[in-house]
Amino acid sequence: MSRATDHDATTSPTAPVRMTYEEFLDRYHGRHAEWVEGEVIEMSPTSRENQQLGDFLTAILTHFVEAHERGVILSSRFQMKTKARLAGREPDVLFLAEEHRGRLHENFLDGRRPGRRDREPRQCDP
Repeated sequence: MSRATDHDATTSPTAPVRMTYEEFLDRYHGRHAEWVEGEVIEMSPTSRENQQLGDFLTAILTHFVEAHERGVILSSRFQMKTKARLAGREPDVLFLAEEHRGRLHENFLDGRRPGRRDREPRQCDP
């Protein structure tokens, strides 16, 4: 992985790009990148073997899930957000059960549980 950089005159070439998740969705839609704690992480290109395996799994799982009307299968380059402050990730293959289809947006999956607030991070004693 490599960190994305913004090449305008106001930042150094190696400074990570910082933005909100909504800004990230607008600016990086369709690009192989993830959002982690306000920073954009551009992902390395995938290998042919990895891509073929992902395509195979997506095809097999899609066939099964659609035949049994269980939900939807999404493949890489689709964002999944689990909590407001946590990272936006791009899993290689993602299953979304039919009963959670309402969480699916045009360019990301809102994986947060409805009606639950994000918890504050816990401190663990050593």
